[in-house]
Amino acid sequence: MKEHAKILIVTSTLTGGGAGNHILSLCRYLRSVSIDPFVLTIAARRQELEERLESEGVPILRHPLRSLIGILSRKYRSGLRRTVESVDPDIVHAHQYHGEMTARVAARYTRAPLVVTRHSSGLEFSGTRRALARIAAGRIGAAIAVSGDAAREAVSTGVPAAKISVIPNGVDTLRFRALDGPEKAARKREILGEYFPGDCPPDTVLVGAAGALKPVKNHALFLRVASRAVRADPSLRERLRFIVAGEGELRGELESQIASAGLAGHVALPGYIDGLDDLLPCLDIFLVTSRSEGVPIALLEAMSSGAACVAGDVGDIAEILGDAGLVMRPGDEDGFVEAVGRLAADGAGRTEIGRRARVRALERFDVEIWGARTVSVYEKLLGGAWGEHASRRRAIPR
Repeated sequence: MKEHAKILIVTSTLTGGGAGNHILSLCRYLRSVSIDPFVLTIAARRQELEERLESEGVPILRHPLRSLIGILSRKYRSGLRRTVESVDPDIVHAHQYHGEMTARVAARYTRAPLVVTRHSSGLEFSGTRRALARIAAGRIGAAIAVSGDAAREAVSTGVPAAKISVIPNGVDTLRFRALDGPEKAARKREILGEYFPGDCPPDTVLVGAAGALKPVKNHALFLRVASRAVRADPSLRERLRFIVAGEGELRGELESQIASAGLAGHVALPGYIDGLDDLLPCLDIFLVTSRSEGVPIALLEAMSSGAACVAGDVGDIAEILGDAGLVMRPGDEDGFVEAVGRLAADGAGRTEIGRRARVRALERFDVEIWGARTVSVYEKLLGGAWGEHASRRRAIPR
């Protein structure tokens, strides 16, 4: 039997956020083209996506690291070395700052080249981190940036521009699909019944967001928009419902904001939802109010699900949406309120915007396109040296 290529993915997070879901999608794609992923996590505790990865046949290797100083421990490095040598990878692929710094050490124990993915800009590589990243940049064989901003930050941390490929995130357009009228209505009734007390009108407009409850996602703005939208038009007050899928440190503050704004019954915070493909196709409108983003996976999933998307102009969002959504100035509360009110009142208009979003996701961001581009980075990096860096020879499937 032909041996499969092996990719050792090193990460500091397997939560249900953007980077974690990116890794989940990458593992699924690699397995679909007969490449074997192994995920090495340095998280101190078991996280949401680990069970799903294991259930899909992806081995999870754990080396908890509470701070980077731990990498200097002889015991830690010895265990890391044994793990790397047991996998004998063809590529080491790092994600997130702490994962990247750990992978740079791990790469010393194999001749496999190092690939890094930069998921954001302005969040992880600043101050001392930037300086450390520049010192270690020479070990990087290739870098993948999910956005132009992330690519520019990679250059500023010492990665040569010639080594960087800009590959926006991808979305599984089969899992995240638009529903026809009757199916959407039936599934939306189930969602409304699960998360909102009392009866909701048949023509309820469901507005959603997805992302960890942390400052950068700016869900406080989402709630201010919700509060103003239900007050702006009495005819819409009983029809509007808002839901934010995600969990995090700001839950208490957001719950207090909901209570003080009198939004109980209008806003739900269901926490982390394992499988947004059940929720997003039921949304009528999807909002991205973040202060900073690269290419948010949740936005791509909402587009693929046929939701009318409204997003602040941060990262590459304007380029991602094109004419298939509404782009606001970052933090433009008035603009978001106006857009929600207009789309809530115009069913045909939001359906058309959602249709265009679905088409754009299919044509530009399907996971098959994204996965093939990622594998092409591996192929280009290995090139004619394939087989020289390890004791075996194999070809990456195309």
